[in-house]
Amino acid sequence: MLNIHVLYEALELVKLAVVPEAGTLHPEYRSSLAASYVFEFLYPFTGAHSAISGRLLNGNNDISVEEVSKSSEDGCISPGRKQTLLSSAKQIVESSTEYYPVGEPMKKVAAAMQATGEAVYVDDIPSPPNCLHGAFIYSTKPLAGLKGIQLESNQLIDGVAAVITFKDIPSGGANVGAITIFNPEPLFAHELARCAGDRIAVVVADSQRYADVAARTALVEYDTANTDSPILTVEDAVEKSSFIQIPPLLYPKQVGDFSKGMAEADRKILSAEMKTTAWLFILQSSPENAQRVIATCLGVPEHNIRVIARRVGGGFGGKAVRAMPVSTACALAAYKLRRPVRIYVNWNSDIIMTGGRHPMKVTYSVGFKSSGKITALHLDLLINAGISDDISPIVPLNVIKALKKYD
Repeated sequence: MLNIHVLYEALELVKLAVVPEAGTLHPEYRSSLAASYVFEFLYPFTGAHSAISGRLLNGNNDISVEEVSKSSEDGCISPGRKQTLLSSAKQIVESSTEYYPVGEPMKKVAAAMQATGEAVYVDDIPSPPNCLHGAFIYSTKPLAGLKGIQLESNQLIDGVAAVITFKDIPSGGANVGAITIFNPEPLFAHELARCAGDRIAVVVADSQRYADVAARTALVEYDTANTDSPILTVEDAVEKSSFIQIPPLLYPKQVGDFSKGMAEADRKILSAEMKTTAWLFILQSSPENAQRVIATCLGVPEHNIRVIARRVGGGFGGKAVRAMPVSTACALAAYKLRRPVRIYVNWNSDIIMTGGRHPMKVTYSVGFKSSGKITALHLDLLINAGISDDISPIVPLNVIKALKKYD
């Protein structure tokens, strides 16, 4: 018969059996995830009250017989007791004509084209005649001086047209690859590569394959003798007092009385830590900013730059800023060579140059009722903004705004 203590032993066996391979990211999380699946499936059969579930899943087997009996008549499945694994619900949405047509269901304009495959995306557009292709050369070292770039000798024969660097930015232009409401970001490293993945140059060749091979095999000469040790973690940043500046308007304010909420709590978790991260796969969803950056880099009026944005999917933020350097480098190469240029950033380069965004180390203290209702929450957020502010300064306020949606 299945009861609380049998389920506890089963969870312990699962944790021992599910051991991720060496080098696997977050191994503890993966083991606990497998255990939680077993728990979610078997727990309803025990008939125990939900108040016991959290203690059991967290490895606490110190549960008395009296607690089990109190939560269910006998602590295990009774023959006459109905157990359900599936639940159902029904939601009725009532519409009103008072504000017609607001609220009326409408079919998305492009739904039919996207469903049938007729929608045209950037990769569906054929390259124009005489088109060149580009690939980025980026730093493989953090905080390193740049002494020079050398292509393998045979690459000059295999269709490489040029290597575009900051030196090719025209007079009157600026070394700008992205612009946000906070600080601009350089297109190319000048004398110093600020981080691993920092853009150094773009190789332009007759085909994407030639460009990718030339960029991948390029030799970059570094000078690390006269540079400081790089900041690689948020803990390093705190130790060296390297902080982004959050404008007063965006600084989150305390909501409610934390001390009062903690006093009302039945249970508390104090100074616990967690880490978050995010990965981005980008296209361009902010054509007006791309236009501005390209015009600034080339030193031409904005109305001379035309940006056409195709479908790029949902708006998750990364496409607004992180795609700007790609379009700007492409425009600079075309301006320099007077030929069309196309850049397709492969996933490996994209992840290294773009990487995670706003990973955070969160220290939190929380108070909550036995029912699970949170009465108090204090957060200390350490945001790894990387080498540039990007839009990291708005994250703390957005976190608080999200929490304010709940009572």
